[in-house]
Amino acid sequence: MFDRLEKATEAGMGSYGDRVRQALLDSAEELFAAHGIDAVSNRRIAEHAGNSNHSAVNYHFAAATNSSAPVAPILRRHLCPATGTPRHARP
Repeated sequence: MFDRLEKATEAGMGSYGDRVRQALLDSAEELFAAHGIDAVSNRRIAEHAGNSNHSAVNYHFAAATNSSAPVAPILRRHLCPATGTPRHARP
C-alpha cells in the first residue's frame, strides 16, 4: 500500500493536520473512483491513507457515521470557484 501521508509530508505541506487531511482526501478520492462511494468505509479510507487512527476521517471531516463526508471537499477540488462548473468541462 502506498503511504499517502508520507507523500504529503515529502511534498512539504503545512501542519501535520493539513497533511493528514490531504492524505485522507487523496485516498478517499481514489477509493470512491475505484469502488463507489457506498462501498468505501471511513476505516478503509484511513488505512489506505496510511493512517492507523481509524477515526481520522470522522475527526477531520466531522462526520459521526457518514462515510461520504469527504465527498464535498473532493468535489470542490474539481469545481471552478467562480462558476461552480467542473474545471475540466468544455464550453
